[in-house]
Amino acid sequence: EGAETIYDPVFVINEVDYDQVGTDNEEFIELKNISTHAININGWQLRLFNGSGETVYQTITLPNVSVASGDYFVICANPSLMCECDLDVSPDVDLIQNGAPDAMALFNPDGNFIDALSYEGSVINTDYIEGVGNANADSNTTAFIGYSRAPDGNDNNANSTDFALRCISP
Repeated sequence: EGAETIYDPVFVINEVDYDQVGTDNEEFIELKNISTHAININGWQLRLFNGSGETVYQTITLPNVSVASGDYFVICANPSLMCECDLDVSPDVDLIQNGAPDAMALFNPDGNFIDALSYEGSVINTDYIEGVGNANADSNTTAFIGYSRAPDGNDNNANSTDFALRCISP
């Protein structure tokens, strides 16, 4: 709705919380528009990747929504437990795998790679990693900790330096 169709790497995986204390039912993935234009994300896909099996275990197709410049789009497993959620996806528990390593990647509607995060190490498939994977693991003993770009929205195409464990802020 009034947004330009832009297929440059201007939309990034910005923050992820895949492991909580106790049951993993507050998982989320935050995307951020780092461009100077609104982006319609209709048909974009976020693919969740199992690093040990080297397979995509879930594909999330994004809806016909325009995301303003500098704005966020949050995908969550259980909106009743999240303060911000733009897209509710299933399952409500264990949406994002905890593994060593696992990954996720964002693709535009033409199937072109846009951004990726490999966590708890480097996955083998190069479509799901930028540089070297982040070796750290999300905490399941400390509440409200997850992966975040540091600083917010910064993308140097290197998972090991772009992401740090920080307090979550979806």
